[in-house]
Amino acid sequence: MSSGAQLVTGGASPVVPRQSPDAKRSYDPAGGKDVDTRRRRRLSRSKLIDSSKVVGYLFKVADTCEEIKAASHVVYTCYREFGLIPPSADESRVTFHHVLPNSRVLVAKKATVVHSTLTMVPDGRFGLPMDHEFGDRLAPLRKMGAQLAEITSLATLPEHRQANLFMYLYKLLLVIGRQAGLTDFVLVINPKHVRFYRDLLLFEQIGPERSYGAVSGAPGVPFRMNIERTLAEGHRVYQDGDMQQDLYSFFSSPWQGGEVAIPKNIRCKPATLCRLFAEILRSLGEEELASLSGAYREAGFEQDWQRFLDHAGIKR
Repeated sequence: MSSGAQLVTGGASPVVPRQSPDAKRSYDPAGGKDVDTRRRRRLSRSKLIDSSKVVGYLFKVADTCEEIKAASHVVYTCYREFGLIPPSADESRVTFHHVLPNSRVLVAKKATVVHSTLTMVPDGRFGLPMDHEFGDRLAPLRKMGAQLAEITSLATLPEHRQANLFMYLYKLLLVIGRQAGLTDFVLVINPKHVRFYRDLLLFEQIGPERSYGAVSGAPGVPFRMNIERTLAEGHRVYQDGDMQQDLYSFFSSPWQGGEVAIPKNIRCKPATLCRLFAEILRSLGEEELASLSGAYREAGFEQDWQRFLDHAGIKR
């Protein structure tokens, strides 16, 4: 499970998986001459940042086993809906990268029910989920000294997609990323959502479409968001571009809409002491467990790691 690459759906439904040979399709990074027209048309048709739709929601970092389990079930439900993964008896979708001490699962929940989720995986000794298919596209960023984290496992239950909960999860993600000293977010998206991420969210494509074995061969396109550069470009586009919805102000201003729980320190106690991950741990060899133990020790969570092993019934 260590490859663990996920397709981010951008808050809408992913397309049905199809095979796509590497480099057969590429997208114009400039977005075409009519990008402003498309941007205005899309913003006029949808209310991406309608705070009235998120009244009663809480946006937070999952810090209980119950929240992580609920988030994994949301991902499983959405991926199964489009045939991206095989059925699982526990109806959950977790990967090796979820177990890492600095990974963070973000959730949007109403009352006790999780409706939307994404996961942030900071770069480190185990790399990122998208390294398996796009490591060659990440290498130049690492060489430049970029502090990377991948956005993965983004999913919203079908009946709640109209609320665009993922926009508020992204806003929270930006706060947490800055706390962690990140410079860039990277992610792999379905080709159906390329224009949304490029034209509206102002992400930068960093490579061609390739197939994902981990999600039934569905196609994905790698993108990057350099935090400071994207915010600067957002200021130019949305503050100087006479747009109907100002996404720059949304992402750079104080929180509005729903409630938010922002951790004061990214080094908060991880919620990975969850029996949901026990099967992953039991599948690892001694060398992998030792390396993972080192990652927890470096992150200051050595005692948590031992309790985690106890949950999984592993004696070391």
